[in-house]
Amino acid sequence: MGSSTMMRPYFADHPLDYKTAFLSLTKSWFTRTWIIQEIVLAKKVRLMFQGNVFDKTQFDAHLNPVSIMLDPAKQQELMLNKLSARGFMNYDRMQQIRRLWLAGPTNSFHLLQLTRDFAVTEPKDKIFGLMALMTDSERASIGPYLQPVGTIYRRFAALHVRQGRGVDVLDCAGSQRRRLTGENLPSWVPDWTAQANSIGGKAISTLRPVRYAAASSQDPLFHLLGDETGSAGLSARGIVFDSLRSVHDMFKDDTAPDFFSIHKRIANAFADEVKLGPSVYADPIDAYARLLLMDDTYQGPNAINISSPIVDPTKMYYAAITSWRAGKRFFPRAAKWDAVETYKMQSCTACTGRRFAVTHKGYLALVPRLARHGDVVALFYGATVPYIIRRAEKNYSLVGDTYVQGIMSGEAVSMMSSEAQDILLV
Repeated sequence: MGSSTMMRPYFADHPLDYKTAFLSLTKSWFTRTWIIQEIVLAKKVRLMFQGNVFDKTQFDAHLNPVSIMLDPAKQQELMLNKLSARGFMNYDRMQQIRRLWLAGPTNSFHLLQLTRDFAVTEPKDKIFGLMALMTDSERASIGPYLQPVGTIYRRFAALHVRQGRGVDVLDCAGSQRRRLTGENLPSWVPDWTAQANSIGGKAISTLRPVRYAAASSQDPLFHLLGDETGSAGLSARGIVFDSLRSVHDMFKDDTAPDFFSIHKRIANAFADEVKLGPSVYADPIDAYARLLLMDDTYQGPNAINISSPIVDPTKMYYAAITSWRAGKRFFPRAAKWDAVETYKMQSCTACTGRRFAVTHKGYLALVPRLARHGDVVALFYGATVPYIIRRAEKNYSLVGDTYVQGIMSGEAVSMMSSEAQDILLV
């Protein structure tokens, strides 16, 4: 930053202070789990960086999301540096956690979700690094530090199943979000070292402001088996809705996707499915165009300020193809994206970390990258999204959350009363 980094006394005022604040965000301090409780629990906070001292109130003013959105120069300064952007997101989450803590008892599962992008050296510290923010009863339920990490993660998951958060637990679990090996971690237990969106794709339940409602009208029904920590598995009430007939890769590797690569790799597979005969959809092309968005069209309560609504998904799908073929490969740096850019942005967000699939009943789906032919589509009571599960002898293992076009608003709930069963996840 050169001359924009000022060496000056505490709380001096300068129009370029925000550049110094943004530069400080590049430091690894903003990526570590253990520093969260330092910020949250401290009565008074001052941040020192390269001879500069910020009072927390002053530092927060420079990093206020609303003020940054209103200042194009600050937006550009922040977003041109990926490390600054990452630090900004992490610091904003620290602020959220501090507000939650000051408001009263915190939901420790929500704390783990908010800190998913923070790093640790020891996997146990994803939980123990936040222990000071938990209640005595929660700490007792989790147990001592010397336990194996798999046991700690299972006890933490079981704690929240008992507290009525079984659906939240499943949304973060499954083989699609796994990094730990050799830790005897059940499929229904989240691996807290593997929650970044780049590993298993963004959690579908949180993809848009208004959540989906695949089976949310039913009261959730979960039972821990073996003991209160689920040592013998987790029983979930629900239905086996369908199974996967075909699964197709969207991307050649894990590099950042673009809309055109999605289109090129699965459009032919979709066309082949259409040729097979009558579809479960009145308009298969519209269903396909909506699938790539996970039907988030940025309208009504799902609208956001920087994106235009996608009123006609089919039209915007073809317009997006034309745009990419014309070489328009980057999103505009405008205050608001038009509907075509919104379509491209949303399709990349929805499809990252997933594969295109068709079920035996003919439904189109975006499934976990580890899903394969024959895997089962299940709906669990109380869940907002379906899940892919895999037979494991008489039981099932959880692969991960999934999106199935045409059943995300409760269309399959009528089957619940007649076909419901207890599905054991191990």
